[in-house]
Amino acid sequence: MSLPRSGRWLVLAALAGLLPACSGGSSGGSCVEPLFTCLAASGDCLVATDGQTNAVTLTWDSGARLEGSVGLASFQAYGPGGELCFERQVSGALIALVADGQTYQVERLPSGGVIVTCPDGRSEEHAPGSSVAGQPGIDPARLTGCRVQGMCSQDADCGQGDRCCQGTCHTGALCPGECAADADCGEGNLCCDGRCFSTPICNLPCYVDADCEDGVYCNGLGRCEAFRCALPVPIDCDDRVACTQDACDEAGRACAHTAQDALCGADEVCFPEEGGCQAVVRCSGTADCANPDVCLSPACEEGICRFTPVPGCCNQDADCADGLPCNGDERCQVADHTCLAGQPPDCADAVPCTQDACDDLQAGCVHLPDNDLCTAPQICDRVEGCMDAPACVEDQYEENDTADTATPLPNEAPVMPTLCPGDMADWFTITGEADQDVTIVVTWLPDLPAPLLTVESTPDWPVVEPPEAQGENMHVFLAEVGGLAVDFHLKVVSIHAGSYAYIVIGAAE
Repeated sequence: MSLPRSGRWLVLAALAGLLPACSGGSSGGSCVEPLFTCLAASGDCLVATDGQTNAVTLTWDSGARLEGSVGLASFQAYGPGGELCFERQVSGALIALVADGQTYQVERLPSGGVIVTCPDGRSEEHAPGSSVAGQPGIDPARLTGCRVQGMCSQDADCGQGDRCCQGTCHTGALCPGECAADADCGEGNLCCDGRCFSTPICNLPCYVDADCEDGVYCNGLGRCEAFRCALPVPIDCDDRVACTQDACDEAGRACAHTAQDALCGADEVCFPEEGGCQAVVRCSGTADCANPDVCLSPACEEGICRFTPVPGCCNQDADCADGLPCNGDERCQVADHTCLAGQPPDCADAVPCTQDACDDLQAGCVHLPDNDLCTAPQICDRVEGCMDAPACVEDQYEENDTADTATPLPNEAPVMPTLCPGDMADWFTITGEADQDVTIVVTWLPDLPAPLLTVESTPDWPVVEPPEAQGENMHVFLAEVGGLAVDFHLKVVSIHAGSYAYIVIGAAE
């Protein structure tokens, strides 16, 4: 049976062997108790990690501290007065506590208890839950209950006046994206209902959620409700892995999950792709790392056995899948652990006017109608083939072919016109009273070309020119009216050969 290969590293848990039965009890006190009396670890504990040096410092309210490498498998333990109490070292499944040149060997049992071999050779067994078995450096749970610097579950975990935002401490009283006034959002942005937006006005008119995207990934996904932009759906960066630090990365437009080994036990490492903390096998060389699978290459790195997948080696078909459906389904030839190439799919359909191809991004075959393969005036239907184009029905807004016959836009409600072939243009108008903001939004179907748009005003008033269409399928015109009422006229011209359906929303507020 092969081990799972979902992560980059696969880690084997060490099986602790049992030492001989105790030759001496602990009725007179354990030989290691003075070490932990010196440490005097009490109160709240905080873990600080230096990402550049892989160094970790764990401190308690009492002033006691541990200093070591990430994971705290090996560390120096200092008492409240700064005195060195002992050093912890690991060799395979055994723990060595060294103090004043004396070595105390500790072996954790599967039951949770421990066996201690004292410097004089005397052996002690301590039951699970005993004072010795539950000490820092012996019981991994003693370290996993500590807070990690910069991570939080409540404001009290952060510095005075700082906030806990999605598990990470942030300076100041506001989390990223939150605001009390426009000034909190930076130049050119607005504070809308306590959240920062880069949109030009709050509650922007909209038709679909995409119309409400403000371009700031970590603000959340845009929402259109009742034709007005509402507060976005927050980005949830919690990966439900207890040993990762979760944050929203605006530059990468994604959630970031940083492994924090210090949140795991002393002999564990955080592997997010494997679900969190995993027991590891300590090693001094590759020979200490038993190879469980021919498709995994063992190596001893930084004192831990790691197993990397061998390229091209497989144990099952899923190991060969490359995620590209257009080159077929790969198979595993288990006998020699090699991957066999798949057979590309046959995308030909029975419709002669479609362009047939395989598209990995669309997970398989696509059939695109091509009107040029039909005899005009017929058009290509992806199911029926070449057929007569449906007759275009004039919409209810005609006659609105000139500025003088423009259709008034109802405030904040969408209109859904159609331009038939041969129509000169569609005209619409909206009036902005003194000191109002006027917005006009035009949307169209993704597979149609962008229309030609023009905005005029009476009296003459500066109009923000529409942006170029770049796959957004939306144009927004904005104007802030001065002391007089202004009529804005929108002209829509189709460059499409067939009927052209689109949507217009106007708002004056």
